[in-house]
Amino acid sequence: MKEREQYKGVKVTAYVILAIIMSGLIYIGYYSLNARLISLGIYSLILAILGGAFFFFLQRAYSIKSEEVIKKLSLVPEIQKLVTEAKDKNKEIDNLERERERLEHIVEISASKYYLNKRYRELENRLRCTYDELILVKKEIAYLDIDIESELTKKKIEEIEEFIEHRERGDWIIHIGKRRIAIPRELFGIYPLGGLGLTFLSFSKLLKMIKKIFKKEKRL
Repeated sequence: MKEREQYKGVKVTAYVILAIIMSGLIYIGYYSLNARLISLGIYSLILAILGGAFFFFLQRAYSIKSEEVIKKLSLVPEIQKLVTEAKDKNKEIDNLERERERLEHIVEISASKYYLNKRYRELENRLRCTYDELILVKKEIAYLDIDIESELTKKKIEEIEEFIEHRERGDWIIHIGKRRIAIPRELFGIYPLGGLGLTFLSFSKLLKMIKKIFKKEKRL
């Protein structure tokens, strides 16, 4: 900014000197034509000095301009460095944003799993309590010899009894559509690859059990 103001000042000074020279030339020409020039040599000397000053200031103005351009050009590598740093910062910000979104997704899934597991346990405990209460009521009804029509069929009660029995034994329960299949805990062994831990023999027994269950359902 300082160099620019200096350049403008020198340039204005040069143009002022140029205007004075032009005025002097017009003045000398006018008095020469009228044969009234007192000292042509003195005026010529003055004009020569002013002309030299004009060219000096004009050269100085362009010199300042050149220095300003050179200084700006010297800033190009530094500007490029700042641009590169800004791009690196933007990449880092983008990576952090993606990581934040990934963590939010993981937290959301974990929260959903925790809620569903907790809700399942609550419903299971409620079912067990309701079943125990139902058994007590049935015993009381049988003891008093009361004939009451129940909304629950004998088949549904048996299914609930079987479900609770499997859960208490620690068996696996697999849902296939609307069907529920219980896998006895004894079928699980040590599997060399880890994971489910089923041996080939146990898997064969499991397939036979599933076939029997499907056949039983078709008969019903």
